[in-house]
Amino acid sequence: MQFAIRLYACLLLFSSTCVFSQEAMGYSITLGNQTSNIGRCAVNLKIAGIGDIDIIANAPDYSVSFNIPANQKKNHLLKVKGVIKFGIPPNNAPACSVNGEIFLNQIILDEWKPIKEKFDGTDSLRCVNFGLTKMNEINDGLASTDKLFIRPSDVISKKIFDLCDQLLAEPLKKNVTCDLIDGKTKSFCDEDYFSTSNPNRKLKLQEAVIARLDGQQVNKGLWETISAQESRAELRRKQDDERLKITKQKEEREAWLKTADGKKFLAEEEAKRKQAELEQEKQEREKQARLERYRNEREAQEKISSQNCKKATGMSVGASERLSEALKVSVGSIKFIRTEYYGNNYCEAIIDTPIGLKKCKAEVIVKDSNVWIHLNYLLNCL
Repeated sequence: MQFAIRLYACLLLFSSTCVFSQEAMGYSITLGNQTSNIGRCAVNLKIAGIGDIDIIANAPDYSVSFNIPANQKKNHLLKVKGVIKFGIPPNNAPACSVNGEIFLNQIILDEWKPIKEKFDGTDSLRCVNFGLTKMNEINDGLASTDKLFIRPSDVISKKIFDLCDQLLAEPLKKNVTCDLIDGKTKSFCDEDYFSTSNPNRKLKLQEAVIARLDGQQVNKGLWETISAQESRAELRRKQDDERLKITKQKEEREAWLKTADGKKFLAEEEAKRKQAELEQEKQEREKQARLERYRNEREAQEKISSQNCKKATGMSVGASERLSEALKVSVGSIKFIRTEYYGNNYCEAIIDTPIGLKKCKAEVIVKDSNVWIHLNYLLNCL
C-alpha cells in the first residue's frame, strides 16, 4: 500500500518559523487509510545505520513520528512494514497494511513541495535556489544520493527566506523616466540591484543574492534601458550626419566660389550689395531733407505766429461776450491788455477783469491788416 509523506512539526512558508530540537530532527510519515477496526495499527521502522522501532499509528491519518540525530547528515533509508503489536490495550494493535521503503530525502522533498507549488516560476523560488546554491546546499535531486537535502526549517533556509523577502519586497521598476548623470538629459530606465562596494555595476538577482550572503550591502538603482540607449545613439548619429552634411555643403560652396561661375556670382552679389547701400543712403538723405524742410516751415510759421500775437490789438467779435458769460462779469468790465506768444502757433491773451488778471489761450485772426485774438479755450481763463 502506498503512503503519503508530510512535514512533522510544521509546514514552512517564507514568512513562517519552525524550531526543532538541537539533539534530534523530527520527521513524520502518514500511512494513509487503514482497515483497522480499533482505530490504530502498528508498524516497524527500520532506519539504516541507526536502528529500528515499533510504533503505533492512530486514526484518522495513521501517522507515525520518529527522530534522527541532528548530527546525522546522511540520506538514511527507511523500511516501513506493518507488524502486530501485542500487549495490554491500548498498547496492542494489528499490523498496518503497509510494506515499503523511503529515503529521508523523499520526505524532505515533500516538505518543499507546497513551497515549490505556491512559488513555481517566480523570482521568489529562483531567489531561494540561488541562495541554496551559494551555501552549497540542495533541496532536490536523486533520492538515492548520499547527501541529505536541506530542510525548509533549517537555519540556513530561514536566512535565505528572510534575504529573499527583503530583496523582493518591491518589484523592480521597469521603463520609468529618469535623469542621466549629467542631470540634464531625460531618458528611460530599469531598476536593478547593485552592491555598495561597486555601485556602478548592476547585479542580476543571483548576483545580488550572492553579494548579500557574502556580507555586502545591496541596494536598488536605475540604469538606462538598452532601447533608450539605442534611441539616443540614433539621435546622435542623425545629428552627426546633419553636421557632416552642413560641413560638406559649406566646403562644396567654398570650392565653387573659387570657380569662374562662383567668382562671377560673388561679383554680382557685391554689386547688388553696393547698389542696395547707395539706395539706402539716398532714402536716408531724402528723409533728412524732408525733416529739415518741415523744421524750417514750422520755425517760419512759429515766427509768423509770434509776430501776429504781438500785433493783436483786441479780441474778436463775441469773445468778450463769451468770456463775460463764463466769468459772470459784465462785458464792459473786461479789458484786453496785451498778447504774448504761447508756443505751437498759439497766443496767450492777458485780460483784466473785476476778479483779476486772466491769461487765456487763443488763436489770432488776421483780417484786412488787423490782428485780433479769438478765444477758443475759455476754461484756460477761469
